[in-house]
Amino acid sequence: MHQSEVKNLTLGDDEIEWATGLRYLEVLFTSAKMLTVDMSMQTRKFYAASNSILRNSIYVSEMSRLHLIDSASEVTTL
Repeated sequence: MHQSEVKNLTLGDDEIEWATGLRYLEVLFTSAKMLTVDMSMQTRKFYAASNSILRNSIYVSEMSRLHLIDSASEVTTL
């Protein structure tokens, strides 16, 4: 494998540096030998939202709680 240093890109007078990762819509794409995708932030937000719903809806019917958690999962995956 060729291991030479790649110079930064130049756009007009601005220099664009190379990065090892990219965050897009709260998903972290990391470059290495293979592209990896880190979804841990979405998972953490989903569990936090679910725990909050379950803790604050003690006296609500189970179907209502299920609907609230389902709604929270749609919001955290956007």
